[in-house]
Amino acid sequence: MYRELLEEYERIDLAIISSLEKDTDEFIELFDKREKIVQDIVKLTQYKDEVNKEFKVKKLDELDKKIKKILGCNIAEVKNKIKNSQKGQKAFNGYTAAKRVPNFYTRIL
Repeated sequence: MYRELLEEYERIDLAIISSLEKDTDEFIELFDKREKIVQDIVKLTQYKDEVNKEFKVKKLDELDKKIKKILGCNIAEVKNKIKNSQKGQKAFNGYTAAKRVPNFYTRIL
């Protein structure tokens, strides 16, 4: 029973990695499926030791680390885009504010 769940967990992890690398929104649904499988695995308390051993043998923890790393890179990329957008917005606001302020020569005329 738990082996099938771990195989499904591994398949979903690989699909999540693929989705993140392709930058699609499919990973959102996959995380929901993965969460459901994790809940099912947690319910199998009688196989706890076997599940932990199988988890390490299949190196599922490494897949989880890879997902975490990819998500971290994606988050950093989005933060940089937001920061650059804010810089552009500040520059634009500064430029338009400078054009609105009348200078000494326009008052004389």
